[in-house]
Amino acid sequence: MCNLRFQRHVRGKMDDSGWFSTLVVPDDLVKALDVGDIAELDAKLVRYATIGKKWNDFKATKQAEDEYWRFLDKKSGNTGIAIVRNKCPIADFRVFVDL
Repeated sequence: MCNLRFQRHVRGKMDDSGWFSTLVVPDDLVKALDVGDIAELDAKLVRYATIGKKWNDFKATKQAEDEYWRFLDKKSGNTGIAIVRNKCPIADFRVFVDL
């Protein structure tokens, strides 16, 4: 079972993009991350107040059996981090640069 997250963009009365999922699809997962990778990201991200708080909130959603994975956002070309549970991405963290 996977969690789903949908968004809808509506600009004015006539420009409606419809509903779409913003979660990472399993095919976009690139590599599982280990404790050292997460520690490296911690060091980079926690020095920024806003991003650091969002990063810590993101990490708080991880349960013991979950894994961190790097993914490729094909739309932007940047990489991000996903929390994967039972081979299904349940949350993701993105910023304006590669992670």
